[in-house]
Amino acid sequence: MGRTPVTRDFVWYGNYDVTLRADGYQTLKTTQLVKAPIYQIVPIDLFVELLPFKFHDEKTFTFTMKPLPPTNVSELAQRARELKTELEKTRIPATQPATKPVSQVPTSSPPLPTPSR
Repeated sequence: MGRTPVTRDFVWYGNYDVTLRADGYQTLKTTQLVKAPIYQIVPIDLFVELLPFKFHDEKTFTFTMKPLPPTNVSELAQRARELKTELEKTRIPATQPATKPVSQVPTSSPPLPTPSR
């Protein structure tokens, strides 16, 4: 809906799903119950509607978000070193040629067939 603090009009009382997102914080998903005030309960609401003034219902809710756990840079660096070592183990040593030597590669290719009509 927007940046906090947020004000929102509502029509129905009941449960509302709330999702809060912010950089550096864990996403918070919760359900918030918006209770009806006493003057909205049947049969009291009938008499309240007959009054010359109207009630204004406003609810305020506060949520606390948890910060993201810190990322341990040294653990990431150690994991990167481990992956680099594993990669180096899979490399083909320079003493073993990965392809045919140049002397075994044909220097000319056979002529291409000419299309017949």
